[in-house]
Amino acid sequence: MYLPQPNVLAVLGYYNSKQVLFTERNPEEQLFCYVVLNCIEDVLVPHSDRKSALLKCEAHNWLVGNSRDFNLVCDWALLEPEHISQSYIKALQKGLVKFTTRQVISLNLPRDK
Repeated sequence: MYLPQPNVLAVLGYYNSKQVLFTERNPEEQLFCYVVLNCIEDVLVPHSDRKSALLKCEAHNWLVGNSRDFNLVCDWALLEPEHISQSYIKALQKGLVKFTTRQVISLNLPRDK
């Protein structure tokens, strides 16, 4: 069984981490749980090369965009999409997820002055 890194669990927060670690899942549900975990790992990538920055930005947009795909994957993973998104946003606010200037440019976020 794959155990997420502590920084991934920190981004997920206590409630979601418990859901990830202790919910019984069949193999398909576990696969979709890994999709969500992989997305969290992608937003934690510190590299700012073009490919990494684009992957990080795509993962960020997926986590905050409330898309149909995101909601379905979370449902299939037996996770609550609203809780995952809220935990990610809190992690951003706490500085657990950071973006370099190059990543911000890829994301088209407003930069600090």
